[in-house]
Amino acid sequence: PVHGNAGGEEKNMATAQPGFFDVLIRPDELLPGFKKKIDMNDAHKRYIIPSAIVGILLGLFLAFLGGVGALIGGALEKTAIAGMLAGLGIVAIVIIPIILVVLTLVGAYISNGLTWIVAKLVGGTGTFEMNYFLNSRLYWPLLVANIVVQFLTSIPVIGIILNLAWVIYSIYLTVTVISHANNISKGRAVGVIVLLFVLIFLLTIALVGALIASLLAGMAAGSVA
Repeated sequence: PVHGNAGGEEKNMATAQPGFFDVLIRPDELLPGFKKKIDMNDAHKRYIIPSAIVGILLGLFLAFLGGVGALIGGALEKTAIAGMLAGLGIVAIVIIPIILVVLTLVGAYISNGLTWIVAKLVGGTGTFEMNYFLNSRLYWPLLVANIVVQFLTSIPVIGIILNLAWVIYSIYLTVTVISHANNISKGRAVGVIVLLFVLIFLLTIALVGALIASLLAGMAAGSVA
């Protein structure tokens, strides 16, 4: 009977759903299982819902500021300004969540797409969907953990150490996800991150160079005129 109960407990532990932060604590253990059930609709939800919640909270905060501004404007008999601030506050509740959701999805598609392409260059055999889905599993827990860490970093001395430790651990999580999503070693995953930074650096230089060239060309044309 004792052995039977132990077996039942092991089975329950194996089939139990992971906790909210488990994927951050045990990524090497959980990510392989997630790879077996890729669901893009679920991934979209994991990006959209947290972004919408954060957007609504920001919208409510801006609406509160708009309401305070409207009260002050009304007290000063600046009715036009008061009405405008109140209107902007109400609009913010709707607009901010939409903007954040769109930016999050676009950013997720671009970042995961680039990661997948670069991983291919170092022998990766994963798919875009695999990269997108596995990263979506970390998005919400990471967002909450980042907020908590930012609050804790206000603690003198301990905050600095905690922030440094979190940055290092976040890099480890990124390496782990890239490794599992693209079926490559963690060493090659580090190489992917380095190549991505180099690519972003070169693109930034190219964009800045193009902007400067455009400005100089405009100034030259103006001086000739």
